[in-house]
Amino acid sequence: MSDETNHSGTWQAQGDDIPHKGHSAPWDQANCVTKAEGLQFLARLREPCTSSQRDLRENVCRAATRYVQRAPVAGIPGFHMKSFPVKDPPKSARKARIDLEIIVGRAFCDDSDLKGSR
Repeated sequence: MSDETNHSGTWQAQGDDIPHKGHSAPWDQANCVTKAEGLQFLARLREPCTSSQRDLRENVCRAATRYVQRAPVAGIPGFHMKSFPVKDPPKSARKARIDLEIIVGRAFCDDSDLKGSR
């Protein structure tokens, strides 16, 4: 792989309780996003959410955290999409979920694997 490979993707908070474009925490960088960085982006996603939006998505945030922590050493290759839907959301928050989109490159590499994941 070339040193110019991009690694880009985004976390998104979606649902009827969030404005139409949702909240997002995107990345676009030269190196694979590490697991630690992926969790920082996930935490950043929660910042624009109201307390009720955060509370509603608490369980799916934990599921998303486990998903990142369990990623292979070399990360998850793009193109990859994964949704973490809220179970039985209230009517005011239908379709409440957190989405992961790895657009290109890889995401959630182990810190020790960065040299091989350009």
